[in-house]
Amino acid sequence: MSTISYNPLLTATVIPAYTPTSTTSTTVTTTMTEYISNVDVIYPKDMEQQCLQPVAIGAAVITLAFIPLHLFAMINLFVKMNSNLQKKTLKIQNVRHIRFKSPSVNNEEIQSFV
Repeated sequence: MSTISYNPLLTATVIPAYTPTSTTSTTVTTTMTEYISNVDVIYPKDMEQQCLQPVAIGAAVITLAFIPLHLFAMINLFVKMNSNLQKKTLKIQNVRHIRFKSPSVNNEEIQSFV
């Protein structure tokens, strides 16, 4: 049978602390493990040396795979930037042409062209 006792330090905070006391019997079992002398042990330095070649191959493959993707992205970016710059350049040339053609045009009218 088990008896329940309350901890007097924790009962003031209305948290009952249960400490059941019971008797149990334990049995000790021992197992013998066989020593095998020809098992290879992999040490961290050996693991680094074994993984060095696959990591290098993986890095090379990933780099070669991303070169065309990077090339395509950069060409796309530069073409888009050139297109935007070309539009702005044409607008500026148009405004300068209008300004030189007729000096009587006001700035408000020029702003309407931009």
